[in-house]
Amino acid sequence: MRLIQLSDIHLCADPAARVRGESPNRRFEAAMAAIGRERFDHLLLAGDVSDDGSASSYRRVIDACDALGRSWSWIPGNHDDPATMARLRPLDAPVMLGRWRLLPLDSWVAGSDGGELGAAQLARLAQSLDQASGPTLVALHHPPIEPPARWMGAIELSDRDAFWATLDAARRPPRGVLAGHIHMALEQRRGDVRVLTSPGCVDQFRRDADEFSVDRETLPGYLRLTLGDDQFDVEVVRFPVDAR
Repeated sequence: MRLIQLSDIHLCADPAARVRGESPNRRFEAAMAAIGRERFDHLLLAGDVSDDGSASSYRRVIDACDALGRSWSWIPGNHDDPATMARLRPLDAPVMLGRWRLLPLDSWVAGSDGGELGAAQLARLAQSLDQASGPTLVALHHPPIEPPARWMGAIELSDRDAFWATLDAARRPPRGVLAGHIHMALEQRRGDVRVLTSPGCVDQFRRDADEFSVDRETLPGYLRLTLGDDQFDVEVVRFPVDAR
């Protein structure tokens, strides 16, 4: 089974809009063209699908993803409007990929760039992990890691310690945790759990900057996960964007 993860599209109601000087619409079109050439079973959009939470931006995403002819799902990011997303397409159903299960979590917090899962959602996660009969991947927008750049401390997952306590206590912890939000590809490990963050679709952030800074040199990209019997391989795929 093959899973594609695309994150941080930041699409706007106006297709001609710019986000930090880049065209999210053109970059999304380039991403869809690249993903359309992939052989895959499921596409995960890992949050910040829209930059302005507009219904029209979500409808363009839905139309483009449906046109791929594969199953897909999405989770909200801090720029999203979860109520609008859910009105147009379901948000939180687990996805079965062969014997693998993809569990979506909602880390959105109203009015905040940071994230939180909350005690009730963590309790449901604990129950799901304890009932798992096969390997699991957990997906959320805000990565449960120490921020890789100093300025990111203000936008991190506030209850990441509680998240890890939930995983540490689980009968069968997930094999991987998938996230976006920080617009860069990283992999970290906590015990046997791999934490993977996706490149941004609209742009990349610099990890070596004390203050917010955009990396203008690195191409946008997505993650390609190949799921085996009990483990998975991951590749970072970069795609070109025309300079119009």
